[in-house]
Amino acid sequence: MRILVADDDETVRGLTIEMLSGRGHSVTGATDGRAALAAFDRVKPDVVLLDQQMPAMDGLELARAIRQKEERSNAAAHVTLIGLSGNVSAEDERRALESGMDALLSKPFERSALFQLIEKPRSPAPSPPKRIAVSSTPQEIDLRARLTRITAGNEKLARKLVTTFLEDFPPKLSAIERAVSRKDADGLASAAHALRGAFGIFNAQKSVAAARRLETMGRDQQLHGATEEYRILSADLTRLERELRALFPQASPRPERQHSRAPSRRTR
Repeated sequence: MRILVADDDETVRGLTIEMLSGRGHSVTGATDGRAALAAFDRVKPDVVLLDQQMPAMDGLELARAIRQKEERSNAAAHVTLIGLSGNVSAEDERRALESGMDALLSKPFERSALFQLIEKPRSPAPSPPKRIAVSSTPQEIDLRARLTRITAGNEKLARKLVTTFLEDFPPKLSAIERAVSRKDADGLASAAHALRGAFGIFNAQKSVAAARRLETMGRDQQLHGATEEYRILSADLTRLERELRALFPQASPRPERQHSRAPSRRTR
């Protein structure tokens, strides 16, 4: 099938594309909702995977725009829209349904859950979905076992994921540090969301929790305690980086760190 994957996190997007390409599907990636909408008419996808929270145009807006395209063109086929979210709640499910999505998959997701949603028989005409399919991956302790499972034992893909993450997270962590130091609530919410997308892949639960708290602080315009949360996040990412480099020594050169100094405690 033709599949369009819209996710602003490079690691998550790359893994999803690799999973689906290896399954034999034709996959196109997009870094945000606007890019995905621009590619929609060209790709003519059977399925669109869309992250709920993206810059420029989020997944909810993208889903509504695609459904409007279908209505205007009187399309006979119903494009399957599967939302991706790192924080699935009843409210997330309601909003996803109302936007026109057919299912919502929590990140990180199992390969089998993704394939089941995409490859299930599809109705030739639009029909209101009765339920949202939600899948989550159980926690695992061993990082090597975790990577082996999500990549189905593909060592090359595992190394690629690790390399992408190691290159991707330092500037994003630096953006969080700057936002905390400058008491930039909006910038903190955006930077924390941009960073936490890939954590689930590596089962970095402590980092997930810290980044989520920072994102919430930014959205609520309440930065008390942000410095301490940044310290927790930075320390856990240092631990994760050390473990990933031990598993894949040649994955990526160690970048120059821009986030070695913790923000001033005045931001707390």
